[in-house]
Amino acid sequence: MDNPDLYRREEVTYITADGERTETGADLLCEHELSMIVNEQYVARLVCTDQYLKELVMGRLLTDGFIESAEDVYKILFCKYKTEVSVFLNNGGFKFGIRGTCTGRGPRKTFGSA
Repeated sequence: MDNPDLYRREEVTYITADGERTETGADLLCEHELSMIVNEQYVARLVCTDQYLKELVMGRLLTDGFIESAEDVYKILFCKYKTEVSVFLNNGGFKFGIRGTCTGRGPRKTFGSA
């Protein structure tokens, strides 16, 4: 195991196709939730590990079209528990719009490029 803080040991039950049950311990990846706010507007809820959060946020900003490069980001602030991140962009010229997310909860109100 590369990083033991990413996993927790749990008792699990495996059930085969023929109904055979086996109880054993397993190392499960710990999930972390992160709410992402851009220019004071809620953008997304990310389910991730609690590692490399700044890189995750920057990648999400880039792939969703909020930024074109790292220079477009003025400031990134994480709350004490790293469950919320506030991002401030150098160019506040984003208009309010609707964009779907991959969280399975349907469309979210987010920014779209101006």
